[in-house]
Amino acid sequence: MAELAFEWIKGLAFVGLSLALTTILQRLMTSALAALDTSAPVMVRSNGVVAVAFAVFCMFYFQTWPLRIAALGLALSLWLLALADWHSGLLPDRFTFPLLWAGLLVNLFIARVPVEEAVLGAALGYGFLWALVQAFYWLSGRHGMGYGDLKLTAALGAWLGWQPLLPVLLVASLSGLLWVVICRFLYSEPWARVIIFGPWLALAGFMQFLIYYR
Repeated sequence: MAELAFEWIKGLAFVGLSLALTTILQRLMTSALAALDTSAPVMVRSNGVVAVAFAVFCMFYFQTWPLRIAALGLALSLWLLALADWHSGLLPDRFTFPLLWAGLLVNLFIARVPVEEAVLGAALGYGFLWALVQAFYWLSGRHGMGYGDLKLTAALGAWLGWQPLLPVLLVASLSGLLWVVICRFLYSEPWARVIIFGPWLALAGFMQFLIYYR
């Protein structure tokens, strides 16, 4: 009985941690967007519900508390990055760079992905997409992707290693393309013809995280 009560206390504390972390990350994101002379509705009431849902999911899905905390931090960060990119088209460096370093540190101490693969994942995540962006610009004279997407991919590479990056990019690309196709049938506004890659990248990255860190 006492052990069950202690588990409940730990669970409630974890939910409280998720709410506190969400508040901190929201304020950091708002500050980061303000520094870029833009704003996005990242501080919304639904974030509290999302934080609790993430906390409950992480408690049941992962087996150890360090991994639960790491997964919660990643999930909340990706959620806010997705919101920011969806509403403003920006992925602030103040979020993507710390997320990259956090991935390397998690793999250094939790050791689910070898550190060498995590470093290679970060390098390839940025370098591969950078080469594609440069090639597209050389051929068309237009930028096909923002550099925030490159940095977010590098951060995901630091968390996942280099091997899952191709599935992440494929799932994100197909999801974004499918969304645009659906929106073109339903809406006529210009925004319906633009692929905002960040939210789909965040979703695909977290899906791969669930596979590799289970």
